[in-house]
Amino acid sequence: MLKPLLLAGLALTPLAAAAECLNADSIRKGVVFKRDDGRSGRAVARDGGIFIDYSTNPGTFTDERQTLFGIYELTTTEYASDEQLIGDGDTVQTWKFRGKPPVPEAGGAWRSRISAYTISYNSSEVGYQDWKGRLEVAFAFLPAKTVRISGCQYTVIPVEATFTNDDHGFTRRWLYFRDLGFGLETRRNDDGNALKSLTAG
Repeated sequence: MLKPLLLAGLALTPLAAAAECLNADSIRKGVVFKRDDGRSGRAVARDGGIFIDYSTNPGTFTDERQTLFGIYELTTTEYASDEQLIGDGDTVQTWKFRGKPPVPEAGGAWRSRISAYTISYNSSEVGYQDWKGRLEVAFAFLPAKTVRISGCQYTVIPVEATFTNDDHGFTRRWLYFRDLGFGLETRRNDDGNALKSLTAG
């Protein structure tokens, strides 16, 4: 009797492992992740897009973004320190894209202009500093590949973007999980921040 029970238990093991992998519905309840910098984060479907908190760790450091598909950022709130500094506050940035941002498709590309507005709360006489301007952006959707994260295989499309205006430029990179419907940032300029784990939560 023990042998049949043992075999039944072994037969259930692969199914249990598979159940832990994410699917297209997972983002509705939320997914949690960790990156190379040691910070944990969480992404969840919200307000017609994907809300991503890139730092759920305790502390003052804040990096929250309302996005489309996890790629195109609409509103970002940042506080770039783990300590509250006198006179400092959040920086809130809003971007409005010209045209409708597309779902990333391997081998494709998309160009747009961004109307940007940034306000930083600080200790200046008016209590804040703000900036309005435009950015040109070029997105490249690279060939799809398979990655293994937290024991699960996913098809991803690397997305690279170059942002420019009259003063400066910068680059970003994401992994877009094709079958899950969202992407996560993995690089800012030359600073890589690879994903280490990705689970439901």
